Amino acid sequence: MKRFIKRSVILMCCLLVSILIMPVSVNAAAKLNQKSITLNVGKTYILKSSGTRGKITWTSSNRSVASVTSRGIVKAVKKGTATITARYGKSKLTCKVTVKQPVTSIKLNKSSVSLEKGKTYTLKAVVSPSNANNKAVAWTSSNKSVAMVTSRGVIKAVKNGTATITATVKDGSRKKASCKITVKTTTVVPDDSTIITTAEQLFALEGKYDQKKYKLGKDINVGSYPKTISSFYGTLEGNGHKIINLNKPLFNNNFGVIRNIIFDSCNIKSENTRTCAVAVDNYGTIAGCIVKGNISTFGGGDVAAIVSGNLGTISNCTNYAKVTGNGHYTDILGNSQTRNASAAGICVENHKEIKNCTNYGEITGKEYAGGIAKYNWYGSIDHSINYGRIKCEEDDTTSFQYEGGIAAYNWDGKIYNSLNTGNVRNGLAGCNRDEDSVIQNCVNVGITLYGITEENYFGAYIVDCYYLGSTSAYGAVESQYTRFKAIEDNDRTTTSAYPTLDFTKDWTMDAQYPVPRQ
Repeated sequence: MKRFIKRSVILMCCLLVSILIMPVSVNAAAKLNQKSITLNVGKTYILKSSGTRGKITWTSSNRSVASVTSRGIVKAVKKGTATITARYGKSKLTCKVTVKQPVTSIKLNKSSVSLEKGKTYTLKAVVSPSNANNKAVAWTSSNKSVAMVTSRGVIKAVKNGTATITATVKDGSRKKASCKITVKTTTVVPDDSTIITTAEQLFALEGKYDQKKYKLGKDINVGSYPKTISSFYGTLEGNGHKIINLNKPLFNNNFGVIRNIIFDSCNIKSENTRTCAVAVDNYGTIAGCIVKGNISTFGGGDVAAIVSGNLGTISNCTNYAKVTGNGHYTDILGNSQTRNASAAGICVENHKEIKNCTNYGEITGKEYAGGIAKYNWYGSIDHSINYGRIKCEEDDTTSFQYEGGIAAYNWDGKIYNSLNTGNVRNGLAGCNRDEDSVIQNCVNVGITLYGITEENYFGAYIVDCYYLGSTSAYGAVESQYTRFKAIEDNDRTTTSAYPTLDFTKDWTMDAQYPVPRQ
């Protein structure tokens, strides 16, 4: 009996020890394989759970940013953040998803550039889309001994040869664009220009038809010379010098080249004749000229800052002057006809070519007022900008009035890649008339009643133009020949809002709106 009790006690002790040393099974803590992830748009990631029991239900707090399937496959949809939740029973697990927009393309404003040794050029990169998270660009040169490039895309020509400049996006998308640089030494041609340093020498050009070259050697005050040179056939290079206190048009007719002159402190007044600062009629080339001051008529004559009638080329000219057309007169053409004054920033009547011109001045007329031209009559206006206030003053003798940021009246004319930001009633053009008239790839962001034009005749074209909906009540008179779009304020600096504008060649985007490249 004692032996039995002893064995029983030993057996119980062994059983107790075995129970105490048996391993205990404990459930592992439930979790996802990631607490947060970052994905580029279009990419996917599989979330996996561990330590959970039962069926898992997957949901997204913002499916427009990141979606999730029943198997935990997360897909990045658009830029933003979302929370993915895995629910099981009464418990849940979460993962924060950040979606980034990668760069899809990069373009440069030039594919090739030729430079003289020692010269510089700035390449501009356009990165798309505009909402990409990281649009920073790294610039590199394939041959720094030929052409160097800064972190801002400024190229400096070092020595003769070729090099490739490459712009690579820094967001890891590996998108890149390149430009071939050719550096050459330019042969210096001796300058045989006659230097002009006095008003007497300048006005001595009267009656000379020799087509020689002349160059201003200093700023010249012509205030005591109330006269106009009848015709000019040569080349007059201003070198950035000023002609000061001009009180009459410098030339009546220009058949030559006038360039790079600043017409400063102009004070030109005319009665019922056409007037301007540079040349009343241009048959040649006027380039790089700037006009400042006041130019006006008081008896019904038309007025502009650069020229009155253009049958040549006006390029890269800028007006800062206040231009005012006042009054009216009666013209006898069989019957009495009242003529009212009109005004324009660059040219009264354009019959050929205006390009890369800009108006900042306030332009006021009676019948017509245009930031660049009164009439664009069978001519073309390209890559031009108006920033000035354009208006027609009320007058009982005027039965109609046309205001336009670019042209008051576009009659069988072409207006391309131009911008108006100034306050003007009729938008880009007061009237677009006849079947050969075209306004194309233009933008208006000024305060206007009509974004593009008030009158659009049957057969006249308005193609791929844009206006700011918040500052213009209407776009234009619609017809089968019109195609334009109102832009919302929050899209005004988004390149994709202007799908037909070429931001690699013709346009650039600044802080407020698109601007034509000049």
